[in-house]
Amino acid sequence: MLDSSFLISLSTDERPEHLVAKRYYMAFIERGVPMFLSTIAVCEYEVRQRVDDLGLENFLILPFNIDDAIQGASLFGRMHAARTESDDRVAVKDDAKLLGQCVLAGISHFATSDTKCVNRLNSLRKSGAVTGLPLGINIRDAFSTLWFNENNQVGFFDLDEEQN
Repeated sequence: MLDSSFLISLSTDERPEHLVAKRYYMAFIERGVPMFLSTIAVCEYEVRQRVDDLGLENFLILPFNIDDAIQGASLFGRMHAARTESDDRVAVKDDAKLLGQCVLAGISHFATSDTKCVNRLNSLRKSGAVTGLPLGINIRDAFSTLWFNENNQVGFFDLDEEQN
């Protein structure tokens, strides 16, 4: 699942994480990784730029429905409890909606430039309170091919490849 912050970074050359977003985008296409785009993220992106500009043929559009709303509400309570004082309540609420969709659809990864969201996600995953949460790919970090390994496992040769 791609967050709106991923889409904004992908389409905005001036963003510091633009090149990382672009590398993931190209790697997803080259490796046949489905890129899910929630109608929630579409709404957020469309505020400043037309989503059609992204070339929608590369994405699987995922509508937000009642089951997603119920799962998102359940997740919001846990994510709100895991937030720090500087976390924006509205951002946490929108993240919960997207992550709820990931849980219901069985989406394994969530690509974003929102470090706070990834931290909350990692905290929830470690607690084991919610099953089926995706792994958070933070595009503020360097691009890594390790996300494409089975079970995201790191092997000896992978470490050498990451350093090159």
